[in-house]
Amino acid sequence: MLLVSLILPFLLLLGLVLVAKRPLWISATLAFALAIFLWLQVSFLESSLLIAPLLRALLLSCEVGLILLGAIAFLEYMQLEGVTASIKKALGEFTQGNLGLEALLLAWLFCGFLEGTAGFGAPAALIAPLLVSLGFHPIIAAALPLIGDSAAVPFGAVGTPVRIGFAGLSAEHAAVYGAGINVFAGLVAPLTIFYLARKTHPEKSVSLPLKRGLLLSLVAGFCFTLPAFALSWIGPEFPSLAGSLIGMLIFCYVLLRLKKKSPSLPPPQSKSTRVVMMGLVRSFSPYLWLCALLLLAKILLWKQTIALNFLGHVQSISVFQPGLIFLMAIALFALRRPQHSFGEIFALLKKAAGRLPKVLVAIFCMAALAQMLLLGFSTQSELFNFEGVTGAQSLLLVLAPIAGAIGSFVTGSATVSNLLFAPLLAQSSLILAANTSLVLGLQLVGAGAGNMISLQNLAAVQATVGLVNQERPLLKLLWWPCVLTIAVGILVGAV
Repeated sequence: MLLVSLILPFLLLLGLVLVAKRPLWISATLAFALAIFLWLQVSFLESSLLIAPLLRALLLSCEVGLILLGAIAFLEYMQLEGVTASIKKALGEFTQGNLGLEALLLAWLFCGFLEGTAGFGAPAALIAPLLVSLGFHPIIAAALPLIGDSAAVPFGAVGTPVRIGFAGLSAEHAAVYGAGINVFAGLVAPLTIFYLARKTHPEKSVSLPLKRGLLLSLVAGFCFTLPAFALSWIGPEFPSLAGSLIGMLIFCYVLLRLKKKSPSLPPPQSKSTRVVMMGLVRSFSPYLWLCALLLLAKILLWKQTIALNFLGHVQSISVFQPGLIFLMAIALFALRRPQHSFGEIFALLKKAAGRLPKVLVAIFCMAALAQMLLLGFSTQSELFNFEGVTGAQSLLLVLAPIAGAIGSFVTGSATVSNLLFAPLLAQSSLILAANTSLVLGLQLVGAGAGNMISLQNLAAVQATVGLVNQERPLLKLLWWPCVLTIAVGILVGAV
């Protein structure tokens, strides 16, 4: 009865969004209301048990709202300062206007770097409006960073999904297995990014043949996944953060070297390698400073928490809030270049805040559903018990990434997905004498793939590019790279 009560609201949510085409905030509100009603009908559950998951959902939605406010305001300020125009010009010179290569640099490599420094939905929120400013259609601009923010998600912001999601579990090498599987499964994302960018904007791409473009996409993929795998042996804090940065440098260097052998490749031969690279770094410097602030704050504050007591329920929130760092960066840039008045800055913040109310309602309702699901699943320890089932080990390897993807899809967080399913998967792997690290590594890969289609992320990224009720067309673009990533992950895990 409990599982039925928890699953029915999600089915209603999906039906309203995908079939009835209702706005996400209305669909989430109705699903949340149904969940509360059904929860109260379960005789052995007390209504007081709802306080903790609802409080956690409220805090989570406030954190996400702060990130969105900061990300949108930062982008608006960058446009006000002319930074986005400078980036557009520098990328245009580097790629000769090829949006496919620009998408690889931003939605794959730079997006992974932002995931490693901040996480919490910040990468897509920052990258999507930047892609719009470069000429991408808003739906494509929203989809590309959601696809790109996949292979970096298993390690999140400085290893958070592994350090917190697997806390207390015997899975010493889960991060290594996850990164190793993603060496190949992670290639689905850059291939899809280039293909979608080239297919949907052929008029804005130079004549780079599809075969050569896909080959460069593979190179871009390996530029990140191979360093990430190597760094995973050091610890889960490094694959996303350092792997993506190393990948960006290698990919840019590869493009520069290939240009000397093939005139059809960017950047222009009229400029030296050093001039081109310095121009690219200079145009991205505000974002690099933002990343440095995020990383510094993460290092200094990630262990610092504030305890909140509400009706006897104590909840901890992290002092590290990426949204505050975005706002702090705006303040620092404004002090350094005080040519804009306080009124202009306030109008910018007001404009950013105006996009958020309906998005926050949707995020709160979906976060509450996820927290209630997490609490309910904690009572279902037999869920992944396959003892005595023929081929149980193979079945577990198939279900692990699917469980990870479902967890990210419904919660919007790889960390919460791990907290939800990792104990059950670890227990089942011990019962079946399976490799626990491999099973949890596959779950990490699935959690990264599920992040592409998370309804919370869809709601958040739409707000940054001005889209409304476009979940259905977005999911049409996102579901197949998600499924393909999981399928490749299962094959590599089986090998």
